[in-house]
Amino acid sequence: MAKRTIRIPLFPNKIDKFIELMKSVVAEHENQGASSPLSDPSFMDMADFKAKVLQAETLRRESIEARATAEAKMHEAKQLLGIGVGQTIDSDTHLYHHLNRIKGLLLAKFAYVPKELCLFGFEVIIGTAKGVGRPGKKKE
Repeated sequence: MAKRTIRIPLFPNKIDKFIELMKSVVAEHENQGASSPLSDPSFMDMADFKAKVLQAETLRRESIEARATAEAKMHEAKQLLGIGVGQTIDSDTHLYHHLNRIKGLLLAKFAYVPKELCLFGFEVIIGTAKGVGRPGKKKE
């Protein structure tokens, strides 16, 4: 005969479902009143449990609202920076375009000493490139 197993998930990784489960426990406890198996104060203070569930639910709702506001502000910032969806370095009204123009002007001014751009906060990486040509063919 197979062993009987019982699994009762609590869903801590699905926060809305997790909170709804706790609210359901509180509601059934209140529905059963004094006959509820959770009425024993030596086991748990259900009034405190209910208060904390309601507080957690309120904080979660406020957090979601704050996130929406934060995401709207982030979208606005990205639009100004020129790195929003659909924007490119060629949009001449955005900071990305202007920064690229500044870099070009400074690079032209300091063509022989490009490390001077470091004074303006740019990271200047100077390297060497391999010669171009077909691999395996020696230059004569």
